[in-house]
Amino acid sequence: FPSHDTTTHYSYTDNEAILTANNENYPVVYYRLKQFDYDGSTDYSTAISSDLYQNEEVKEELDYFMNRMVVYICMLQLYFVYVFSALYKITSKQWLSGEALYYTFLNDRFSPTFLKSIAYYMPFGIIIFLAYFIMIFQLFFPLWSQWKRTRKAAIWIGVLMHSWIAFVMHLWDFAFAMLIPYYLFVRTEDRNT
Repeated sequence: FPSHDTTTHYSYTDNEAILTANNENYPVVYYRLKQFDYDGSTDYSTAISSDLYQNEEVKEELDYFMNRMVVYICMLQLYFVYVFSALYKITSKQWLSGEALYYTFLNDRFSPTFLKSIAYYMPFGIIIFLAYFIMIFQLFFPLWSQWKRTRKAAIWIGVLMHSWIAFVMHLWDFAFAMLIPYYLFVRTEDRNT
């Protein structure tokens, strides 16, 4: 314990301050000290504020952190859509047998006449192959989109699949909602090659 007649200086780095100041509306963090006396009594100091954005380095760190968090949340949302869709499909007899895709091809709402004709005369094995391809793609997209060797192929397959959904099946809103997050998967090194 320090004696009564000496001054002791303390310092503390608040590593959670960046998480507290989560946007530009709340960049100020407040602190106060609680002092314990020898007699057991306590006293609080006056609250002081620390404006995190006075320090440009902290501001840049916070902005980068928040931007990356938003990107990762959007990517995670797409992963959830794909994985849960695939899990539903692999537990569905209609998808496992290829019937779900076959009847989608024959549906007037989702298929133009030429596609109905192709689906009607196509060997059913091809439709089963396409159904399994879709299920496998959706289930493994989270892994393939993060692995450098398969990232480009996964992105292109997804873009082609959702373009088909938009232009052939006329589900524009769904297709574009699924296509927009694809840009988040393109890394800087991918854009340069």
